[in-house]
Amino acid sequence: MLNETTIAGEVDTIYDLPTTSTGKKETVVIIKVERDFPRDQHKEKYLYVPVILWEEPAYTAKSICKKGSKLAIKGRICSDEKSKLKIVCEKIIFMDRYFES
Repeated sequence: MLNETTIAGEVDTIYDLPTTSTGKKETVVIIKVERDFPRDQHKEKYLYVPVILWEEPAYTAKSICKKGSKLAIKGRICSDEKSKLKIVCEKIIFMDRYFES
């Protein structure tokens, strides 16, 4: 089976860069992704997807991204001990330069 996903959206929240027990820097970015087909008028218009960034992508995202920055993420889906799904980033594209007016 293949575990691969791609999302594009806007940064909603960027958390601080903690160091793991193995000495790696990590951060979590919450990406706001617009739903294509809201079936119910009362449903949220956006999904909020947590994305885990390691080392260099984490440093870069923390230094240049702010709320509303546009990102594309390619990664894999994982879950934590509480069965909450997250995406582990394998590739990140900073898309703000493509949307400048």
